[in-house]
Amino acid sequence: MLRTLGIGGYQSIIRRFGVTKSEDADYSVTDATRVRAALLESIARDVQKPLALILSAASSLKKRCGAAEGSVQGELVGIIEDEAERLEGFVSILLDVTKLEADAIEMRPETLALKDIVKVAVRDAAGALQDRKAEVNLSADLPKMRLDPAILRRVLGILIENAAGQTPSGSTVSIQASRDTAGVRLQIMDEGNGIPPGGLNRMFDQFHLSCADDRSRLGGGMQLAVCRGYIEAMGGTIAAGNRTDRSGAVFTITFPLST
Repeated sequence: MLRTLGIGGYQSIIRRFGVTKSEDADYSVTDATRVRAALLESIARDVQKPLALILSAASSLKKRCGAAEGSVQGELVGIIEDEAERLEGFVSILLDVTKLEADAIEMRPETLALKDIVKVAVRDAAGALQDRKAEVNLSADLPKMRLDPAILRRVLGILIENAAGQTPSGSTVSIQASRDTAGVRLQIMDEGNGIPPGGLNRMFDQFHLSCADDRSRLGGGMQLAVCRGYIEAMGGTIAAGNRTDRSGAVFTITFPLST
């Protein structure tokens, strides 16, 4: 519905979100984008509170009822927690999209060592990795860079979780980084089936799903669109491809050495 509201539809909610009407009574594309972004953010934030309450209630229920793993109660509580966390992921992505569309990204760059952010991102993705191994191989000559640590951590978390969702149980997600003439190249690789040839050009489309089962990929292509937006906002580039050494996809982030 949001994509088909049109300019007229946005006018009906213009007052609620505080967007000023222009003197000629016509709303520009910029006005429409701002209103749409405000609407998306309002919806996302309205959903966050009940989701937090659901997760809190599920945790309390597990403690009070002694919902042991393997029991019917434990299974039901587990479903509630898993689905609430999944919805939280959607809300988080929605807020990311809103910031990017409204050009409201606040960069807080710091001089950082890439290995520190990678370490934290791998730890954050432990739940998604489960029994998959995270293999980290970073060159010793990587320079420190001026980047936003929170945003880079967010992007790496999305890419690692995405790789885990495409990698068979018991296999490896690889994170490696090196320095070359183009700058610092950071790659996240999985051991899945790879990206179909026709899907390479659409990997970063906001509403594109590159696999049939999207339950392991919160937001599908929307997540990857968020990654591209954040990486470009930090002065880098991101590309998708297939591995040459075996089956699997590879996402390559490049930052110029001046970053």
